[in-house]
Amino acid sequence: PAGRLTSETDYTGATTHYTHDPAGRITTVTPATGVTRHHTHDILGRLTSITADTGEWIHYTHDLAGRITTAVSGVGETRTHTLQFTHTRTGQLASQ
Repeated sequence: PAGRLTSETDYTGATTHYTHDPAGRITTVTPATGVTRHHTHDILGRLTSITADTGEWIHYTHDLAGRITTAVSGVGETRTHTLQFTHTRTGQLASQ
């Protein structure tokens, strides 16, 4: 697709590949290691999860302004971390 990054190669020669949905959002990232990360988005285009072929995952929730309020990560069925975020009225990160 025109104007969308489909691959990039770093100074070591390692190439990372990207795919996009019709709206232009990244849907997969495959680095030279070969472990693909799958990105999902909600109907508003906000990133809601990233899942790796290794079983690692992270899920995001957002407030009405689109800011991330919770990030929960884990491996397989096991939750390993939960982060809560709050924001000021002007959108600044207030706490994590």
